Amino acid sequence: MVFNPLLTLKPMVALIDNNKISSFFNLHEIQKCKNVSKVVCFDKTIDALNYLDPLTCILSKPIFVFMTMDMPHINGWEFIERTQKVKGSKEYLHIILLVKQELYIEEEIKINSYSNVSAINAFNMNHEYLDKILTKVFHNNMVS
Repeated sequence: MVFNPLLTLKPMVALIDNNKISSFFNLHEIQKCKNVSKVVCFDKTIDALNYLDPLTCILSKPIFVFMTMDMPHINGWEFIERTQKVKGSKEYLHIILLVKQELYIEEEIKINSYSNVSAINAFNMNHEYLDKILTKVFHNNMVS
């Protein structure tokens, strides 16, 4: 049996999506994940920032943020920039952008410039796929 650190540290997941229909289905899939301790949902990025900011200072386990890019008021790129200033964000906060189309080369380069940001196709959201992503990202962060 292979040791899976996620089974002992079970990360929290924050879902940020202002589309109530996709948020409902994504939340349902995330809640099925065996490697998740808690799921919180936000339809506004500012609410998510206010919730996550104090948590990153005290948590000793990762928080995965699944978010859509096109959010009102604070879009995905602005959210990423703001979280870079949060204490402990690079160690414990990993942002996974939910995209509905192919990324432009410039966007891929920008995403790759952040150590704690990645992107997945939103149409692939199912609990098996999410468990694989959480394990992969967590393992990569433990190794680096």
